[in-house]
Amino acid sequence: MLFILSLIATIIAAITSIYVAIHQIDSNLLTTDHDLGQHEIRSIDGKYEAIRVGDKNNIHYQVMLVKTKSVILVTHAEYNTPNVVKAGSFSQDSKTFASAYHYGHSGGYTWIGVWNLETGKLILSKNCSGWISNINFIFSDRSNLLNKCE
Repeated sequence: MLFILSLIATIIAAITSIYVAIHQIDSNLLTTDHDLGQHEIRSIDGKYEAIRVGDKNNIHYQVMLVKTKSVILVTHAEYNTPNVVKAGSFSQDSKTFASAYHYGHSGGYTWIGVWNLETGKLILSKNCSGWISNINFIFSDRSNLLNKCE
């Protein structure tokens, strides 16, 4: 049994090394907490990929161009304190990317930020009451974020 567990750990380490080499990612930035958020997200057109990066208490999405592997933005939380991204989503037209972070003060809320992928700039943010872990709804209609989070 110990041999099998050791073998599994070795295989996982090998797969991670191969993935890091293929995607040219700093292995110190890879997250290992499998309980939180999607680790990889691709835009519908396949042009962009978002990967969770950071350390245990400070995890964000790094969005890059798939073709060149160049990083175009790294998401951030509302405040400049450690936080772990809970969800991410590309718009259907692959022009924007959204991420969600939870906060426990003020009764618990989710901060959602939306970034322009061409400029890498934050273009919209909103606080939503409660903890939201699926933010795909905001791109089904541009007004959904504003309407749901009032």
